[in-house]
Amino acid sequence: MKIRNKLLFGITMVVTLTIAWLGYISLSYIDRIVFDQTRSLMRLASKQSATEIDKWFAARHLLLTAIATDFETEQYKPTNHNFLTKFHSLQHRFPSYFEYIFIGFENKSMHTTRPAPLPPEYDPTARPWFIAAQKQRTFVITEPYPDRLTGGLVATMAMPVNTPIAGVIGIDVSLADMAALCKQAIFHASAEALLLTHNNTVLYSTSDALGKPGTFLGELDFGPLKKDDFANVSRYYYQLERSNTKYVVFISPIPAANWSIAVALPVSVLFAEQQSLIDQILYIACVSYLIVIIMIYWIISKITRPLAGLAATAQQLEAGDMNVRFNASGSYEARYLAESLDRMKIRLLGTLAEKDNLLEKLTGQNQEIHALYNQMKALNADFAETNRELGSLYTQTIFALSDAIEAKDSNTHGHSSRVLIFCELTGIALGWNQQTMEQLRYAAILHDIGKIGIPEELLNKATALTSEEFDVVKNHPVLGARIIHNIPHLEQASTAILQHHEYYSGHGYPAGLSGEEISPLAKILAISDAYDAMTSGRPYRPALTESEAYDELHKCAGSQFDPEIIKVFCEAIPALAEVAEKRRSSS
Repeated sequence: MKIRNKLLFGITMVVTLTIAWLGYISLSYIDRIVFDQTRSLMRLASKQSATEIDKWFAARHLLLTAIATDFETEQYKPTNHNFLTKFHSLQHRFPSYFEYIFIGFENKSMHTTRPAPLPPEYDPTARPWFIAAQKQRTFVITEPYPDRLTGGLVATMAMPVNTPIAGVIGIDVSLADMAALCKQAIFHASAEALLLTHNNTVLYSTSDALGKPGTFLGELDFGPLKKDDFANVSRYYYQLERSNTKYVVFISPIPAANWSIAVALPVSVLFAEQQSLIDQILYIACVSYLIVIIMIYWIISKITRPLAGLAATAQQLEAGDMNVRFNASGSYEARYLAESLDRMKIRLLGTLAEKDNLLEKLTGQNQEIHALYNQMKALNADFAETNRELGSLYTQTIFALSDAIEAKDSNTHGHSSRVLIFCELTGIALGWNQQTMEQLRYAAILHDIGKIGIPEELLNKATALTSEEFDVVKNHPVLGARIIHNIPHLEQASTAILQHHEYYSGHGYPAGLSGEEISPLAKILAISDAYDAMTSGRPYRPALTESEAYDELHKCAGSQFDPEIIKVFCEAIPALAEVAEKRRSSS
């Protein structure tokens, strides 16, 4: 391929990828900005509306409590003229807080400031508000129910009154009371709001598309999209699809009523502005791309045209025409290159005369290099032997450290050697490479080296350790990691030793790591260590059988141990059982 074509292709690809990457970043940024802004508006509108509704309920709760307390203090009877006068005066004293107020008694008498008369057969004790307040003996807000007179959906705020005849005082909360407050949450022309009771029943809706009053919201497939990562974990974002329209929904609680308000916005509206910006960016990107490509083609042609002439002259020189001259027009660099090639040609002709002498010298040097190569080969063999001896000494030192640990702790004789076998079987089953397996072996042999710094009376105690004593023993992973931290090539083993008592659930020690925070080597080491400990006797407990230990490992999968590694470990049970049998024979 000609250099012009190579340059054109290479630069074009770079420009294309750069523009594509910048476009992707821009689109991602726009997407995030639009979503974050709209989400903030939804959250703010929902919160403000929920706050206003909460204040509305709190004010009436306080007023209802004060009225009920006043009646209880005066001990009014329902037949008392003063009681009736004071009761009916409430309508005029608090006109902005309720349209009417009513009170019912256990003797089925009923008083209300409502203009419409009650039916003769009306029994207050059978109404939901009376039953709920008497049952709970505190302030209640009922579930929505049909009003006895109007048939409309209402909820009642009720409070028990301990007069000589037990009664309940209350006010109705109608849809009209909530409409204006709910509409405050409409931050966008396409937004919709829902007022929900504590059991997700719709009390009020600005649109029947999402649910009519009285609709149980669980029927709408209202699944959580993601938990809000802001202030209050009780607020959630949801996704909802109704009538082929997808919505993003945000819910805010209303603590005073144990209700909530939901604000919904169609996804198509959410990304409407984004699409316009995307179209503009794509148009600008396409125009810019064409302009850049044209400029690149023109610049490359100006650069490569003199080079093409020099290449043709070089072909003549290659054919044996020593009289040819390099000529180039255009840039200073091209002319300088032509002159340099001419000077190089002259020097080359002078050099050819010295070619034979140089070849003789090179032949002699080649013989010397061959002899030097043989010497280096012999030195390499000596170095390899020395390295093997050092490796053997290194391994012996590691095992000596392990023996020192077990000599201090009489209860763990042979423990590190058995843990080494279990780790090797598991690592092989996982298909780990030789380098990782070597780190795993060192970690298995030295995992309890930190016990060197633990008092022997604790290590060899015949009874269970106290919590204070166990805190001392729990420091051995940290001590062990510190001991071998600076030993070359044992960094992974040091990490595994430090973490081999960490739990998969995060309740281990010393750092409380969990899940993927724990080294894979440490996970295998923890399982092998636990298995050998369970199947080895202690002065304060007998050893478990292999079957019992197998069951314990499965019980602790997902809490103490990695469940995936547990599966691999337990698949090697036949091999582990064979090891255990050898251990029993040797003991």
